[in-house]
Amino acid sequence: MAVAGTAAYRPVSLRFPRLPIRAIAWLAGIIAVAGCSDRPTAPADDPSRSDAVLRGRAAFLSKCTRCHNGDGQDLAFFDFPDSAITRRALAHVDLATAEDINAYIATLRTTPRPRDERLFQPGGAVLANDAVFGLALFGNGELPANLMTAQLRALDRLSVRVAIALPRWSVEGANTDWLPDVPISAAVLADQNSRPAHALDTYRATPTEANLLDAAVALFSALQRDDSPGPCHFESRGLKDPMECFHAARWSATLVAQHMMRFGITRPLPDTSFYNVWWEAGEAMRRAQAAGETPANLLQNQVAWMYLGWMFGPDTRPTLYLLPAIESLGLRRHATWITLSSLVRRPVNSSLPYDDVQNLPRFGYDLWSYGALRIAYTHLLERVQAGDLPPASQRAAARAKLSDSFNEGAAYAGMSAAQKDELRALSQSIVNAIPLN
Repeated sequence: MAVAGTAAYRPVSLRFPRLPIRAIAWLAGIIAVAGCSDRPTAPADDPSRSDAVLRGRAAFLSKCTRCHNGDGQDLAFFDFPDSAITRRALAHVDLATAEDINAYIATLRTTPRPRDERLFQPGGAVLANDAVFGLALFGNGELPANLMTAQLRALDRLSVRVAIALPRWSVEGANTDWLPDVPISAAVLADQNSRPAHALDTYRATPTEANLLDAAVALFSALQRDDSPGPCHFESRGLKDPMECFHAARWSATLVAQHMMRFGITRPLPDTSFYNVWWEAGEAMRRAQAAGETPANLLQNQVAWMYLGWMFGPDTRPTLYLLPAIESLGLRRHATWITLSSLVRRPVNSSLPYDDVQNLPRFGYDLWSYGALRIAYTHLLERVQAGDLPPASQRAAARAKLSDSFNEGAAYAGMSAAQKDELRALSQSIVNAIPLN
């Protein structure tokens, strides 16, 4: 599935305090600062050290960037020890060059971050299970049926703690991390007269947000455009290779993540296209499952990457692609939260809110059915009364989805007759307010 990046959504431009990562290595040359974490270093003015740094930087950019997709700032950010860098570098270079690479990485050292930190994990920790999530979200584990649109919008997706483990940066021997196991293919970089390769070179020379956007758009296009050489255009030309797509999407995703790490950005970047490849990594796993393949950590990766894309990307993501995997992991309270949070942030004159309301009883938590549908119906009634209607071609379908949501939700045995009557009246009010032309 190719997700367009042209929606009108713009996230609130709030910023947390900046992390101590700066672009000095790219923009101001190589400056020798702190030493590596597990060996002494030569003084900054040692000529042999300066030569080693220059050689190490050149070696990293020629040998290591193919997978790391950067200039080594990630190794500094997560404080990889010299021993780990040397061991992994020896698969590609000799020992002397590995030592030079360590000397170069030492110049990028900053305040260490834990190597097992899950980048962008909401609240910094993974909750134990779905029930704990419900308690953490609403205090008593109950969904308030009178929760209003403004209150739902105030629940920040980047802060609400979840029982979904987002990827660590690098986990050797596993596919649950950001760094892919293979570099992106030369054919992808050569797409459209080497547009992705040129955009990457431009960004690496001058790492601005505008140059990053050009590179992200070029890479995503090369991965999934109908006439591209990439492995992700599933619908248009039949199933390609979902695992190749997964690796390529992860490789492209690291570009945006490293930019955010480098400049201490913790809120969504302002264009929806930055996060398309994050969602695409999860979509590749969904496609692998649909094709009967069973790669390791299939559901974990599908949920983690789609949740990342949903957290940071546009509110035009169709939740139907994420919710079945959420349900399969037993996270039905999460499914209710994701659906309601999406519902209240959908753009105007969209049919997606009606998909959301249909998904609530289908994938959501049964004990929250009444509250969730009451919140959803109240919000939709506010929309239609304000003139925010689905496209004319989708109105009959929208009305049918409202009926489906009520019928499926009312089938829950724990819902009282009075609650069913209330929901029936609300849903009918919305139907009556949606003209068919």
